[in-house]
Amino acid sequence: MESFKKPSDAVRLFMASAGIFIEGYETAIMTWVILILIPLFNLKNDDIMITLLMGAFLIGEMIGMFIIGWLADIFGRRTIYIYDMFFLIIVVALQIILDNLWIILIMRLFTGILLGADIPVSNSYIAEIAKKDVRGKFLSFASVADNIGYVAGTIVPLFVFIFMPNSYELGWRLMLGIPLILGAIVLYFRLEMPESERWEMVKGKLLGLEIIKDMFKGLAGKFTIINSIILFLYVMVTDSISMFLPMIAEGVYGSNVSNALLAELAALFLTILVLSSIFTMFIVDTTGRKTLQIIGFVGLGLFLMMAPYLMSSGVLYLIFIAVMAEFFNGMVGTTTGIFPAELTKTEFRGTTYGFVSFMGNLGSITGVFILGLGTETLGPSTYPIIFAYGAIMLVGALLTLMLVDITNMDLDQLFEFKMRLEESEEEL
Repeated sequence: MESFKKPSDAVRLFMASAGIFIEGYETAIMTWVILILIPLFNLKNDDIMITLLMGAFLIGEMIGMFIIGWLADIFGRRTIYIYDMFFLIIVVALQIILDNLWIILIMRLFTGILLGADIPVSNSYIAEIAKKDVRGKFLSFASVADNIGYVAGTIVPLFVFIFMPNSYELGWRLMLGIPLILGAIVLYFRLEMPESERWEMVKGKLLGLEIIKDMFKGLAGKFTIINSIILFLYVMVTDSISMFLPMIAEGVYGSNVSNALLAELAALFLTILVLSSIFTMFIVDTTGRKTLQIIGFVGLGLFLMMAPYLMSSGVLYLIFIAVMAEFFNGMVGTTTGIFPAELTKTEFRGTTYGFVSFMGNLGSITGVFILGLGTETLGPSTYPIIFAYGAIMLVGALLTLMLVDITNMDLDQLFEFKMRLEESEEEL
């Protein structure tokens, strides 16, 4: 273990992103687990329980993102890193051992809290260790890890549906239990990770509620609010469509689509998402975050607005729309993970990122309830909602125009420059 006493930035990047990979997996997996739990626990007509099972993880993430992101600004990134992964292992184990629907629901909530904590802490840590000329790539890698985790959360169910068609009792435990192994590996390596040097320099400068108060002040406060609105709208649209797409497809195409086929199509769509994220990662430090986010929002919005007119024509049209939408979705998903880490200050970076992520999950829950409870049958009745979702993505492009692109600038440099400018104006 001597080589990990002072790990390279690359090693720290991988370990910081590992928790986000697990979060992506957990976000995707319940879409498929629910298809098994419905017949096992006789939930076919229990829309409320289905919605709670789908949303419990997201509600937990909201709690973890904001509260534990705030604690990371007080106690440090490394401390939170270790404790949240330790407790995740315990929670996941309870989730698959205790054969009770309410236990699963409660453990999904706690899983969300612990993995929600990893998002602001990891992105803050990554932003603080990265050099300015590769900071965009480093932060983009976290988004790529999230997307790859989401793909893994679709591929694993595909194997279950194909190779374990008569063993669903074991299948759902396998799907929910994989993070148990991953969490143990991540915890082992995180024990050797050093603290963020930038946090060490400012620790104790702000404490308690001062952190939250300063997060909403001045230029940093403006960006906190704008990024929060952008992420709320973006995640409301993309998460709800992704989570309910199998049910929407079943409502539109009926028995023409099987669970295995839906898993195969979802794996295809998410592969496009990952490739788009990787493409964005390689050009984000040259093209700029702002340009890519605007292009992504416009493309995603236009294809979602086209979807209602094409989906009813056949599965091939659904595939075309989904592939194109996922390509632009990859751009937006990558850049929306960069702005909250860069357009804030080290003293409250974890809290800011946690709050913005909290708003994103609030959007996700809103979308889940819109599609889960707002329609009696998921299918053609969702077309007006999908069209409206496309228009909302265009609003996201307009809001992005209000952000500042600090590509190739030092972290905190924008705020230091503004502070010096204000001091000069006061002297005059």
